[in-house]
Amino acid sequence: MLTQERKAQMIESLKKDYVVLTDIVVEVVADTKADMLMIELQAGQTDEMAKDEKRLLDIKKAYSALYKTNQEKAVDMIEQIYELSDKYDKLRIAKGL
Repeated sequence: MLTQERKAQMIESLKKDYVVLTDIVVEVVADTKADMLMIELQAGQTDEMAKDEKRLLDIKKAYSALYKTNQEKAVDMIEQIYELSDKYDKLRIAKGL
């Protein structure tokens, strides 16, 4: 999903000042959880959604453990968060929410 150039920019950003990118990660996770909740309230929670919610929280924890010490792996976690965000944003829009 992320280009190599974008990944390199994100890695450098984390190395210089992790606060900006971490704020974005927190916002994307919160937005994704909100999308999940909207879908759940309208259609009910599926097994897949429950797994994705757990996965999202696990990825966020992994990011939190890595962003200061292993920026490359932290960016991999960000990419996974973006993938889930994109998935649930599209589902929310498809349901007209």
